[in-house]
Amino acid sequence: MKKIIALTLSLLLASPVLVQAESRGFVNLGIGSSKDKVLDETATSLRAGVGTTVMQNLTVEAEFVYLGTLDFGTVELSQSGGSVSISPFINVGDNATVFLKLGLLFWRIELSSGSASVDNTGTDAFGGIGMSIGINDKTSLVVEYDAYTVADGDVNLITVGGRFAFD
Repeated sequence: MKKIIALTLSLLLASPVLVQAESRGFVNLGIGSSKDKVLDETATSLRAGVGTTVMQNLTVEAEFVYLGTLDFGTVELSQSGGSVSISPFINVGDNATVFLKLGLLFWRIELSSGSASVDNTGTDAFGGIGMSIGINDKTSLVVEYDAYTVADGDVNLITVGGRFAFD
């Protein structure tokens, strides 16, 4: 499954034939909260990414997500990753869209205590849903919910932010 998603994303990102003349690039920024379902802990999270509209009603994106740092006294757990995704979307009015997000998260966790630390990395598929409300032609308010798997545990992320388009 991971190989099929990776191949599909690679073909979409690498194929200039699929990009239409009206394609627009964009930058995403968001802040929110992540919940580690295994540890039953929440953390402040951030996301930043770039993307472009390809074909009609489809975007491709690359993002960095910081899923937060959990503090357990003398031990800290930090979770982050980079992702690539495709997002089919539909317009639900003049200024609003609803979208799904399907992609791969290349995650990294770091467990540290004092001067000692241990890293772990991996790749897992993820999915999400969101809504974008246009403020003007180039700026939108975006609310997103993503469900990740990080080191065999579930982490849910909800963010509010902005999307800034450019031609």
